[in-house]
Amino acid sequence: MSEFQSNLRILSESKYGELKDIERMAEQTASIVNLFDRISIESDEKLSLPQEVRQWALSKMLDSADKWEIRFTDLFAVLIDKLGKELVKENIRIQQVRDIFGIRGVDEIRKELDLV
Repeated sequence: MSEFQSNLRILSESKYGELKDIERMAEQTASIVNLFDRISIESDEKLSLPQEVRQWALSKMLDSADKWEIRFTDLFAVLIDKLGKELVKENIRIQQVRDIFGIRGVDEIRKELDLV
């Protein structure tokens, strides 16, 4: 897990980035979530990637998209595609989206994820 966090941190600290870098971050996040799910199934123990880690990963992607001037619509499409609606819905921080992307970003999330 520390390798995952280190990779995400290195990508997010880059001064310049593109949507493909966000895609790579999302793919790494999906891989680690799936790994924990697979371990949980194989060991018959409820073991999942801690929510704090999932929230941290999403937060890094949001901050990176802001720094790299990536449109929220493009970012959100990648998050939904790579991570799935449920993971995004459970772990995205609405206040952070509002602070970075404004009310339009929040409205897009609410509409797509059926949040009240």
